[in-house]
Amino acid sequence: MKLDKLKKLKKLTPLKKLQKNQVEELQEALNYLNYPVGKVDGDAGVKTRKGLSRLMCEFYEAETVLLGSDAVEILRQKLDEFEKEKPGVKPDTDIPALKLKLLRKVKKPLPINQLDKKQLEELQTALHRLGYPVGEIDGLLGARTRTAWSEFKTDIFQGNPEMIGAGAIEVLQQKLDDIANGKLHDFSTVEGTIEAIKWECQAQGTGLKTQIAY
Repeated sequence: MKLDKLKKLKKLTPLKKLQKNQVEELQEALNYLNYPVGKVDGDAGVKTRKGLSRLMCEFYEAETVLLGSDAVEILRQKLDEFEKEKPGVKPDTDIPALKLKLLRKVKKPLPINQLDKKQLEELQTALHRLGYPVGEIDGLLGARTRTAWSEFKTDIFQGNPEMIGAGAIEVLQQKLDDIANGKLHDFSTVEGTIEAIKWECQAQGTGLKTQIAY
């Protein structure tokens, strides 16, 4: 994979300003490297942004939504490394289901720092799958894992970011199941946002139309 179209970028460029064929080339490369972005359609939506952010976060240890010659070079290097390891083999971009067997043993809220190493590894893996940068999956409760868990709770399950309980773990599992079933919310469109709100209300047990509308 040569990235001929992306190599034409000479400066940092917002994804939304890329040409459609450049976005398609980016999506194809990210899918190939197992940073799943879904359908290759030239639309730089939320899945594409998350896929690129995961790649850049792992390399720079910081999130970004800009793409330039340096980022394209990183992408090219990753592709070369992958193809050397598995020449001619396209990786499976389907995301296997992840079941939170260890975390589900938590029956009542407890501080996140009381999870054991294996439980933390499972939590880091889950957050990583959902696009929350945790850095290395090592079972250690560092600043990035704390931040990722806090962002997750802020986004979909309000509560003390230092605590983890059965309710939050269940929502986490539901999100993972949705990814495994090919369902990801797209906040780049009105319809996608409305669908996400409805799904979240259902997940939180909010069924009244007036509450959902609010």
